Amino acid sequence: MRMAGCMQKSAEVMKNMSSLVKVSEVSAIMQQLSKEMMKAGIIDEMMEDTLEGMEPGMTTYNVRLFILTVVDRCRGDGGGNSKRG
Repeated sequence: MRMAGCMQKSAEVMKNMSSLVKVSEVSAIMQQLSKEMMKAGIIDEMMEDTLEGMEPGMTTYNVRLFILTVVDRCRGDGGGNSKRG
């Protein structure tokens, strides 16, 4: 019974957030921000910081995978799915 109540409250919160936040608008803003960050070299700095702070046991493959994940997220892709729009 308590679980059903929690689920109902959660659905209400999600509905309210959906009405307040325009996902397409936020997505467009984040993509523009990513472009500006790339121009400013911020993403390059982030990648350099990551490489400097790399743990000794990390393999080159792990580092490359991590960097690609960070860049995808900064570009607004989020999940690394290049077909997502």
